[in-house]
Amino acid sequence: MPARNHTRHLSSVALCALTYVTSGQTLTAQVSNPIGRIARAFDSELVKTEDRVSWLENRVSTYAQHREHAMKVGLGYRGYRAEADSPDPSVTLDLGKEHALDTIFLVPAQREFLEDPGIFPKRFTLEISNDPGFSKRTILYTSSKTEPPRVGNGQPVPFKARGASARYVRLTVHEGFNRGMLDLFGLSEIAVISGRDPVSFGASVSTVGDLNATGIWYPDALTDGRTPLGIWQNGGTPKEVSGDSITVSSPEETVSWKVDLGKQADIDRVVLFPYQLDRSFESSVFPDSVTVHLLDEQGKEQLVHEWSNPLAGASSMTPLVIPL
Repeated sequence: MPARNHTRHLSSVALCALTYVTSGQTLTAQVSNPIGRIARAFDSELVKTEDRVSWLENRVSTYAQHREHAMKVGLGYRGYRAEADSPDPSVTLDLGKEHALDTIFLVPAQREFLEDPGIFPKRFTLEISNDPGFSKRTILYTSSKTEPPRVGNGQPVPFKARGASARYVRLTVHEGFNRGMLDLFGLSEIAVISGRDPVSFGASVSTVGDLNATGIWYPDALTDGRTPLGIWQNGGTPKEVSGDSITVSSPEETVSWKVDLGKQADIDRVVLFPYQLDRSFESSVFPDSVTVHLLDEQGKEQLVHEWSNPLAGASSMTPLVIPL
């Protein structure tokens, strides 16, 4: 079987990576209003404030805009209340060991159309514990009966844990949507951050009140690192080459990339970014079959992961996160 091999000296593994460079120059606010110009002449603090606002607005304009990209497989997880007297539906993550948690993000499931309010849970409790039975727990958030129901707008919703130690994270939904079933809700991802790093990728998930659809909605999709927020580095004009695209002449031909990290290192995950072909149409190329091998300093090679596209030929705008 013919094969192509590409060796690169990189500090991380990715099929596509973009870097944005911003200048450190100071920007001066332009004031066209005559009264504003007079006020600036007599108030130095106003000058500093306006210059600061102008600088911040310029920085914000360089960031990637929030844009949703529809996924075709692994959309996330849906749950519901089977009967009126059934227990509240819930989702529990086992992180594998205790972590000092910084923040937990609930990422809404993708919407079916622009004005779709989504199925982000309206009222819920988010809690953490080191006990699988949650006999001792810390409640990070619980909805009150007087506050307006939460409705997802596509933005991840953060909850601060402030360094609390926990192995288990539980979301219990008290009220969802009544769309042909009781208290329907859905999420794309539950991202748990510790030490500014996600520790929830690949975490085991247990649930109460499943509404699964094979390959589309299932518990493990909550910890696979995929969300409808698109390629992480998307937006703006890249200042460097946006990745490596290889053309093959036959379906039997294979392509491989070899990444030299420079020294022996512990690897906890590999993230593969799809190569974006055309920003106007937001199409991308991602292999239908991928294997990941690790090679140590002694030359011992180990196959650590195999992945196949659940929907052959379907493009993806989201990175593939491979926990190791």
